[in-house]
Order: sequence, then structure tokens, then C-alpha cells
Amino acid sequence: MKTNLKIGVFILVAFVVGAFVSTTFAGSLTPSATPASVMYTLDGIYNKIIDNTVSATEAAQSFTTPGTAAATFHTLKEIFEAIPTLDATKIASGTTYMGVAGTLSAGGGLPKTGQTVCRDNSNNVVSCTGTGQDGEYVKGLPTSGNRYTDNSNSTVTDNATTLMWEQCVAGLSGASCGTGTGTQMAFATALTTCEASTTASYTDWRLPNRTEIFSITTLDGTSSGVDGTYFPGQPGTTNYWSSSVWPVFTGYTSAWYLGHGGTVAVTNKTTTSNMFVRCVRG
Repeated sequence: MKTNLKIGVFILVAFVVGAFVSTTFAGSLTPSATPASVMYTLDGIYNKIIDNTVSATEAAQSFTTPGTAAATFHTLKEIFEAIPTLDATKIASGTTYMGVAGTLSAGGGLPKTGQTVCRDNSNNVVSCTGTGQDGEYVKGLPTSGNRYTDNSNSTVTDNATTLMWEQCVAGLSGASCGTGTGTQMAFATALTTCEASTTASYTDWRLPNRTEIFSITTLDGTSSGVDGTYFPGQPGTTNYWSSSVWPVFTGYTSAWYLGHGGTVAVTNKTTTSNMFVRCVRG
């Protein structure tokens, strides 16, 4: 009986020892190489959100325990609250970013003319249905809402064409933009005036070509032909030079200009009376 008991105890001990040895030495617990760092710290993520810091490099993060948690890391609550509230007018139309559908029309087409009425041969206002006129189709990129962006530095960006315009006509600036009359000048002076402009610290201003100066006019019947909200105090019964010359006849020194109410015509650029100037860049 004692012999059988000893044998049983020996078998039990052998089983336990065997199981331990088998478990302990099933494989090496030491990795064959140092594990790679493939993460960013919470501090790096936080800084990327709040100021677009891009200095953090993946796989180059320190895992040394800091003296205090606040020294190198932000809580998930702080990170979540750092995510900015997105403005749909700053996101391209047709694009959804973080659940916000963009409404910005940034280039890619011609703007609407602003015309919404139609007229018969006697110039009477009629229903646009079936006329085929501009007022029926109202085609083009938006001319209101997010068409323009006031950059708060005496410049306006046209989101339809991506061109940046001086908010005031030449000769005006700041508060006087909405109350002054501006400076009319000769064609040659108009060119050099824009070339020398440093509005908002930009140095690449120029006199707009015919298509560009016409692109900011509206054909909605206003006398000025421009959006008075973004281009305040503009003289509505005068003309604006463009940089485009008329090449039809040799020796005919004419240039295109934007006339009253949105008309476009040519005039002799050396003898014509002075005109207003609005500079553009882009």
C-alpha cells in the first residue's frame, strides 16, 4: 500500500514538474530585435490639431516616463475639445470633411452674371420661362453667399475665379473706401500704379485683363455693376481700365475698358479721358 502511495506521489510530482518545464520553456520570451516605435504621443496629436505642428515623426517617440504627466501629454478630453468647429464655407463644395459638407466654390467655372429678369423686344420685363435668356437658366457659380471673401486687409477674394482684388479703387484705402471718389488716371499710369501696389504686403498686383474686370460685374440692374457689400462706395457712372489692348487694326492704339452698368468697349488708350483702376492678383 505504501509502495503504491509513493509511486502515486512520484507520478504527481513528475506531472507537475513536467507541466511547469513545458510551460516555461515553450519558447524564448526575448524578442529577436528591439520592438519598433510606431505611435505618436498624445502631445504630438494635440499640437497637430491646434496649430498643425508637423515636427512629430512617427517611430521617433520617447517612452521615458516623464516627471509629471502634464509635461508631455494631454488627456483625450483635451484632444477632443481641441478639434475646431469646421466652417462649411471653407470646405470645397462636393467635399465632406469630418461630417461637414463643404459649400465653397473655389474656382472651376464662370460666375453667374447676377441677371434674374428677362425682357421682350420693347425692353419690358416678362416671364423668363421659355425665353432661353440668361435670366431663365441663371448658369454659373454662385454670385452671393460665399462668392466673395472679405480678407479684412483691404482685399477681397473671388471664390469663383480664385482671384484676389483690391477692395478699393486706386487712390482710396481703409475707411475712405466707402466714401471717397478714388483717382482716375491714364492707361499707362493705370498699368504702373497696379504694378507698384503693395496692398496687404503683396507685391504681385497688376491691372486686370478684360475678362477679369468683367467677371466681378453684376448684370442685375445696379448702376455700379459690382457687389457693393464687398466693394463699397464704387463710382457707378464711370469706367475702369483693363490691361487688354485691341489688336484688330494696326496702329489703332485702343484698350478695352469696363463701362457703366457692366458694358465692355474699346477706346483710344492714349487720348481718352482718365478712368478708374482696380488692381488684381492671382
